[in-house]
Amino acid sequence: MILKLRPYGGNFAEVAIEISKTLLVSDLIAEASNAFQTKPNSLELFFCGKVLLIDHPLLYYKLKDNDVIGVRIKAGDVIPCNSSLVKDSKLCEEIDNKLCTSKYFKAGDTIYYQSLQNGQWHEATVLSVIGEDNENSSPNSESKDSVTYNIHDGTTNKDLVMQLNRLRPCSAVEYTAHDLKVGMKILAYVVLSDSQKGWYQVEITKVEPGRNQFPKVLGTVVVSAETTYPRQKIDFKYRTVQFPELLPREEWINLISDKSLTIPCKHCFNHPTQKCKECSCVICGGKHDEDQQLICDECEDAYHMECASPPVSEIPENEWFCHNCSHVDQDLQKKYEVQTEVKVKKIKECVDKVKQNKRDWGKGLSTAAVSDKFCVVPKEHLGKIPGVPSGRLWASRHDVSRFGVHRPLVAGICGATDMGAQSVCFSGGYEGDYDKGNIFVMSGSGGRDLGTNKRISKQSHAQILTGPNLALAQSCYSKVDHVNGAKSTNWRKGLPIRVVRGYKLAKISNYAPPEGYRYDGIYKVVRYFQKEVNGNLMWKFELRRDDLEPPPWTSSGLAFMTTMSVGAMEGTRLIENNKKRKLAYECVDVKRTKVTYVMPPAVTTLIKEDTLNQRNWMALQTSLDLGYPVSVWH
Repeated sequence: MILKLRPYGGNFAEVAIEISKTLLVSDLIAEASNAFQTKPNSLELFFCGKVLLIDHPLLYYKLKDNDVIGVRIKAGDVIPCNSSLVKDSKLCEEIDNKLCTSKYFKAGDTIYYQSLQNGQWHEATVLSVIGEDNENSSPNSESKDSVTYNIHDGTTNKDLVMQLNRLRPCSAVEYTAHDLKVGMKILAYVVLSDSQKGWYQVEITKVEPGRNQFPKVLGTVVVSAETTYPRQKIDFKYRTVQFPELLPREEWINLISDKSLTIPCKHCFNHPTQKCKECSCVICGGKHDEDQQLICDECEDAYHMECASPPVSEIPENEWFCHNCSHVDQDLQKKYEVQTEVKVKKIKECVDKVKQNKRDWGKGLSTAAVSDKFCVVPKEHLGKIPGVPSGRLWASRHDVSRFGVHRPLVAGICGATDMGAQSVCFSGGYEGDYDKGNIFVMSGSGGRDLGTNKRISKQSHAQILTGPNLALAQSCYSKVDHVNGAKSTNWRKGLPIRVVRGYKLAKISNYAPPEGYRYDGIYKVVRYFQKEVNGNLMWKFELRRDDLEPPPWTSSGLAFMTTMSVGAMEGTRLIENNKKRKLAYECVDVKRTKVTYVMPPAVTTLIKEDTLNQRNWMALQTSLDLGYPVSVWH
């Protein structure tokens, strides 16, 4: 079946892949990883609001053909080489887009960078070095330096292009209040105003004893070369680090440059021993065992595993919600998990049993549920379907089912024992079946060993007049006889049955379509009887055509198809068969050409009067030029 992978965020285009529904979600993740060129552990798949669990089979989620799977790619796990930010940057238009190496930074380094908008310093990761390397480049030689750096800010999830003068390696030194002296350059968290606060470069201008344990420190905040804020007080509730100098990479790489520019907690100011329920566990406030803390996926509060309600023994692999955000009863949740585990186990056992036969049935359209049915009539409807004249042709059973002509994707008989049969699909044929156009004899269902998923094996046991066979027998205008069968006393009074012929019937019939599946009108059961085939009794059903519309294999039927604009292949073409065949009764060759359809004047007038649907009618006008296949006799 075909699944559409649609990434969130818009950085990647939607991708369609073909995959078997007998596989696991982990196999689907592997296919998505290849499609988006990323690591499998960085992908998360969603369907109908649910996260697809890795160890679950695709059958568990009831995926259908052409279903859309949401894909979330974790930030930082993919290097978007063609990032729109890089493409749109004027800076990138002025340089040669050639990857190179730099003596200061290389791809993968964690660095500080200064924002062009507000002069604040942030953390980022170098994605690539672009341009031509200049060995004499320095932080003050922006105009001479032709090397630019493509970086990724994980906090804002943005890609930026920066010059060397706005980049620094991460600091390796953290200062306390008593370490500061006049003239030192530091990075400090400074609150200039309610809307302007963050990490800024500060040059210490004054240090004097304070009233409390911290000295009074004043400094000049450097936002840019033109903008500075002198005599700003440094609040030592926040951290300060040394302002790093721009050094060659070989000099700073061996230093422990890991001082993060995080925003400190407003309550405890990241004090290592002070309990705080704002930045640590909301129950105990302790900052111990950080690796055992869980973050709620809804409210983002932190909980120790032993503090959670109920306590958690193992770190969850998927989403986890605290007791305030989870609205599911715990007992019901456990019961649901047990039921899910049993269901998944049964599905896996069935899939493994099928795989032992070395036949993968999960890719075919016959196993893909129909997602876009045209509900013109209810599924119990007997007789013709409006808008489906005799001779309409579809490419696959999947397309036939969409229109409700014959709903099952595999079974040849559609019906119920309490109401009779609605339709049959005559395709392939069993032993003893024959087709004369207006009359044909077909076999009932059952009698073959389908353990290997093969429907071409010979008859292995007798058929029973139950299920679909009984439904077809009840369509005959006679009393049901489970032993000898019966013949209709007045076959025209039987229940109407829609008949579809498939291209595989060509091995025993001259009335099968050259390709696809064709609706051949209404038939009725004349009789049903038993016949011995390969030593086993089979039920045979004789059906006769009872339809005012002409058969599609006759010249009048072909003319009728031309009038009704049917006969062209609809749906997805599965086979290519260009062989010409002689028609049984008419003995003429069929040559189909494309002509332009001319709208009858009466229909054109009605369309003009339908002002409410003018937009839809205008959209359909383009289909007139496409025409339809018309039969030409010669």
